[in-house]
Amino acid sequence: MSARNNTTKGIVAYILIAFAIAWSLWCIPLLFGLTLRSPSYFLFLLPGAFSPAIAAVIVRKWVTRESFADAGLRLNFRNNRPYYLIAWLLPLLAVAIIVLLAVVFRISTPDFSLERALNTLANGQNPLSTVPRALRFPFVGVLQALLVAIIATPILWGEEFSWLRIRTGSIWSASLAHAATNSVGGGLTVFLFMGGPNWVFTGYPGILSWIPLGALCAWIILTGQLGPSNRRIHLSIIR
Repeated sequence: MSARNNTTKGIVAYILIAFAIAWSLWCIPLLFGLTLRSPSYFLFLLPGAFSPAIAAVIVRKWVTRESFADAGLRLNFRNNRPYYLIAWLLPLLAVAIIVLLAVVFRISTPDFSLERALNTLANGQNPLSTVPRALRFPFVGVLQALLVAIIATPILWGEEFSWLRIRTGSIWSASLAHAATNSVGGGLTVFLFMGGPNWVFTGYPGILSWIPLGALCAWIILTGQLGPSNRRIHLSIIR
C-alpha cells in the first residue's frame, strides 16, 4: 500500500472511530431520558472527551501501523516555556479584547460584580447558595480558571494539531491551550456577559473573539509558521 493510500485510510478510520465513540457516549444517554443538566450525564461526557485520543491510538497501532515516535507525547517544556505561557495565558488577552470591543462599540456591558451572571445561572434561586464561593470574587475566579486549565490539560490530549504542536514538538502545549480556552476564555466570558445582550458577540466562541484569535491565525499563516521548514524543526525536536 502506498504512503498516500495509507494516510487516506488512516484519516477515514480516525474520523469514523472518533465520531462513533463520541456520539455513542453523548447521544445514546439522551435517548434513555438523561438530560444535559443531569449529574449522571457527566459520567458519559468526560469519557467522550477522550474519543479523539482513543481513535488516534487505534489508527496508529492497528490501521496505519505507524510508530508513536512523532506523536508528540513528550512534554518538551524546558526549551519551549514561552509557547506554554502563550497557550496558558492567551485566553486572558482575548477576553480583555472582547471586553474592550464590547464596551467601545456598545455591544454589551461586562458585569464585574458577576451578579447578572450568577442570577442567570441560579435560575430564580438564591445565587449565593447555588454558585461556588470562589466564583463570587472575580480575581479568585481568574486564578481558579487558570488552575483548572492545567488540571484539565491531560483530558484534552489527542485533539490538537495546531501551530503550538509544531513549534514545541509536543501535544501538551496545544492541549493546555485547549484547556485554557475552555476554562479561562469560556468561563470568564460567561461570568462577565451572561444574562446581557448580544451573547452571540460576547461569548468566547462569539464574533468579537474572531478578531484577536483570527489575527493570531492570520499571523501564523502569513508568516509561514506552518510551512515545511517549521515541520523540520518539529521533527528535529522530537528526535
